[in-house]
Amino acid sequence: MSLNKSLKNMGFRKNLKKGEVVFRENDPSDCAYIVGVGAIEICKKTPRGQKVLKVLGDNEIFGEMGLIDGLPRSATARARQDSVVYILTSLEQNLNVLTPAEFVFLENRKPDGVYNHETRKKLYGILAKLEREKPRSSRIEKRLYKFFRDANFGILLDKDSKTREKIIHSGKVHILARFEGEIIAQAVLIEKTASIAATIAAEVVMCKGRVFGEIRATYKIKIAKGGDVKRAMAEILGKVDGFCKGKGGSMHLADFSIGILGESGIVASSVPIATGAALASKLGKKDFISVVFFGDGASNQGACHESMNMAALWNLPIVFVVENNQYAMGTAVGRSSAETEFHRRGTAFRIPGMDVNGMDVLEVRQAAEIAFKHVREGKGPVLMECNTYRYRGHSMSDPAKYRTREEVQDIRDHKDPIEGIKKLLLENGSTEEELKAIDKDIRKTVTEAADFAENSPEPEASELYTDVLVEEY
Repeated sequence: MSLNKSLKNMGFRKNLKKGEVVFRENDPSDCAYIVGVGAIEICKKTPRGQKVLKVLGDNEIFGEMGLIDGLPRSATARARQDSVVYILTSLEQNLNVLTPAEFVFLENRKPDGVYNHETRKKLYGILAKLEREKPRSSRIEKRLYKFFRDANFGILLDKDSKTREKIIHSGKVHILARFEGEIIAQAVLIEKTASIAATIAAEVVMCKGRVFGEIRATYKIKIAKGGDVKRAMAEILGKVDGFCKGKGGSMHLADFSIGILGESGIVASSVPIATGAALASKLGKKDFISVVFFGDGASNQGACHESMNMAALWNLPIVFVVENNQYAMGTAVGRSSAETEFHRRGTAFRIPGMDVNGMDVLEVRQAAEIAFKHVREGKGPVLMECNTYRYRGHSMSDPAKYRTREEVQDIRDHKDPIEGIKKLLLENGSTEEELKAIDKDIRKTVTEAADFAENSPEPEASELYTDVLVEEY
């Protein structure tokens, strides 16, 4: 099947009468078209009237720049005769099917082969999208999903890379070259070399089945994007060894060295700051993206909507993340918000929204990868709603009487993210002893951070006058 014929299966069909206009010159653009049957003429205004630039026939694409730049139409398209066209909408309008770029990427891949790390991530992202929206996917998309679902995906690691992180995998593993690490699973067949749960030497690993977790040489779990736990604790206690010399406290943590621009006690104030950072990235032609986290309560502030409008208008590289914990400071979302599905709020600004289970570690990670990919490709901002829950009050002074103990306990018993990932790890080969060791290591880290912070000195009184005013302009 040709590419254009395949793409038609993805689009919405529209019947046109002779002379009917598809779009006019200077109209807004947000989609592309494929001629199914008939003929479409592309015309442009001239001082002498309409001039036909070209005539398109079966399977030809037109208006595709609408998917790329969103600029006003440069010409008029109308049916030269009774025709059928297929409308290909952008990701912003249609999240439940593959974009043309994704479709081309998947169609041009062989299901059996060796892929590098980034390609593998992209493939899994597309498959995850198809799995999530399978009921609304086209026939050809479903066929492609079935084609790739159980494919052999190779993981290509950098030369001489090393990791001791565990790779949780189910299915068949084929060792081709050199890699140091551990592959564990319940029913893994290791071919040629090594055995289950043994150290494996390979640079290229062929995997038949699904891999849970990342396979890369530099994977580590870090707090606050690499921020030092000891310095974070010192800042919370107002000690001089903190990120901000103890003057920021728990509400004003910042570490510019790792890209954390800080926060404040003003609700939603971080949203325009993050938007400004995204603008700086675009104007300075940098490759970083901006990610801002705010709650369901903060999402009602005007600063959020103004920032989203600016981000969409200027196509800024930013991901807005609403952590919807259902109660803001103490008011249920249904009592404070007319629209309680916060991921839909970007619709007014043509920002695609993602509804994410914030209590599922892997789902959050997967959604983030999709969002980051969208932004890094220059397609503009994304709005993610992570539905989550806090077990305690908003602050130490909040007794949380606006909900029942039974409600809190039910969430703990059935939706706790830590217990959920623990269950998944146990199902895929990890042991209780290994998880206990991780827990022990975390407790040790926290204890050492607390001791460090308590022993850190108080800031001098003179520090009240530093880092307050700009001394040179």
